Amino acid sequence: MNQLALFLKILTEANMATPAIIGIIDIITSGKESGKTDEEIQAESMAFALETRRITDEDRGPQA
Repeated sequence: MNQLALFLKILTEANMATPAIIGIIDIITSGKESGKTDEEIQAESMAFALETRRITDEDRGPQA
């Protein structure tokens, strides 16, 4: 089992895995398997994380 798979397994079993964490781990794993550079994987992961944050902020609505 690779390190990311082990990390995800631990988070899942501890009920600490969020969709964002799972998504980023999937991006890293698939990126490495497809031969992407670390910089490409980081950029894709950051875009995913920022989009997830934007959607979460929109769902929360105005905090007054």
